[in-house]
Amino acid sequence: MLGATCATIRLTQTRITAVLLLVLVLGCLPDPRRTQISRLFDALVEARVALHEQPPRLEPACGDVSEVGSRLSGEPGLTELRDVWPSLRSASDALVAVCGQATLLEQPFDPTPATLQARTRWQNGLEQELQTACDALKRSAAALGRRLDC
Repeated sequence: MLGATCATIRLTQTRITAVLLLVLVLGCLPDPRRTQISRLFDALVEARVALHEQPPRLEPACGDVSEVGSRLSGEPGLTELRDVWPSLRSASDALVAVCGQATLLEQPFDPTPATLQARTRWQNGLEQELQTACDALKRSAAALGRRLDC
């Protein structure tokens, strides 16, 4: 009987040790949502840099911005990261606007007064949206414990 009690105690101790080890290991793993949102942040920072260049590199940057926007809306759990998701979404929206305005500015045009005024508005809007994206990315960086200069 004493042997059975010792075996039971050892089995219980082994189970407790296994559960504690599992909790310890799982507690040290990074949050996959945080890892994903950090990757999306990096993609938007790179896209903003590409769109800020003269001339802007639209093809890779705008595709990346579109993909990030889709992931921000479609991947489960990301919207629950309330400290970073709203600012990352704002940055994505601003960069989508930059892509549209930069695409319009690349189109051939006749230099009529109306088209020149429109181009001035698009250029001003593009610069404003780049600044909006920068401000939103700075807020995202702070929420992720990172620093960003743009």
